[in-house]
Amino acid sequence: MLTRFFTDNVQEVERKVGVLYALNTFGAAAGSLLAALVFIPGLGNLRTTLIIASVNVAIGLFAIWLSGRSRGAESAAEQPEMLIEEPRPANPVADRLILLTLAVSGFVSMMYEVSWTRALSAMIGSSTYAFSIMLITFLVGIALGSSIISRRKPAPTLRLLGLLQLGVAFGGLVFIVGYLVAPYALLALIRAFFYSFPAILTVQFILCSALMIFATLCMGATFPVASQMYSSKFVILGRSIGNIYSVNTLGAIVGSLLAGFVLMPIIGTNVQFWQACSSIPQWRWCC
Repeated sequence: MLTRFFTDNVQEVERKVGVLYALNTFGAAAGSLLAALVFIPGLGNLRTTLIIASVNVAIGLFAIWLSGRSRGAESAAEQPEMLIEEPRPANPVADRLILLTLAVSGFVSMMYEVSWTRALSAMIGSSTYAFSIMLITFLVGIALGSSIISRRKPAPTLRLLGLLQLGVAFGGLVFIVGYLVAPYALLALIRAFFYSFPAILTVQFILCSALMIFATLCMGATFPVASQMYSSKFVILGRSIGNIYSVNTLGAIVGSLLAGFVLMPIIGTNVQFWQACSSIPQWRWCC
């Protein structure tokens, strides 16, 4: 709905979707940070929920009020001429491939998030703060990727879409390699800052970002590129964005279920090494 509202023609879909997706994801990261570090510790769950609901109500009422003013202004002004644009030539095979790519992308992204959260919990702990740090770093990477692709002008092609998926795979390898040395870096940095709690959270955020940043950047860039390629006509823009967002989300749901209930119970994650590290007194205290 927001894409249809803010977009004037089909050629600017990638830029507008990238901006909206980045803003929404940056907002999600900021909400996670404030909820974990400020609102819930200071106000509790009930008051935090009521405050959030009040913000949603305020936004809704403001949008309704602004809509009424906009309709009044449009009726008083002359109607603008309708823009005539050339629709993108329909390519059913390419469209189906884009939808399949978005579904698989969502599937893989959530499998990564679930497995990385499990793996990183052995390194930075499983507290609310640790979980929030992992979630925030994941969201910030996706938001940055979407923001970067919306500012640059690479041609949205199937080749670019494929390269982004290869980037996600390469980012997974970066995580595996970095995961081998991250605990030593974490301990060294925490000792350097004399085990202060703010320093621990900051160091954990930096290390998690370093491990996840490449893959999440590619994940965030995928959606705007696919949106531009799949959107053929402005009149059905909302339906087009809704289609690719829905298949991406369905893929994410299946990926979460499969990773959490099938693959990790059967295959597991390589956490034995970090469980051995947790026997070190300083390490156990940090976690």
